[in-house]
Amino acid sequence: MGLLTGKYLPTGPFPKGREKPFMKFDTEQLTRLLSALNKLSERYKKAPSAIALNWCIVKGTVPLGGARTAEHVKQNAEALGFRLTKEEVAELDMLSFLGSNNRGWQHG
Repeated sequence: MGLLTGKYLPTGPFPKGREKPFMKFDTEQLTRLLSALNKLSERYKKAPSAIALNWCIVKGTVPLGGARTAEHVKQNAEALGFRLTKEEVAELDMLSFLGSNNRGWQHG
């Protein structure tokens, strides 16, 4: 849906027809996570989506990055060739801790 890419803010505005799915998110927690992703994005000079994908890769998962444009493909490819530190991964993990969110963005 674009939230971890930096495309949308947790407070809106949201794409037409997508308002309802976004409404179930804990915007306070999501704002903290996005802030951390954006800081890492600036530090590494990579797109927020690349940071989010790298976070998944470092944790041993295989993320499926969506791309509708050539720019999206380029941003997704930025996830390769660097590695978030253990401390950075721990911070993102803490900010996205499943038990701290009961409003859906971690539950689908």
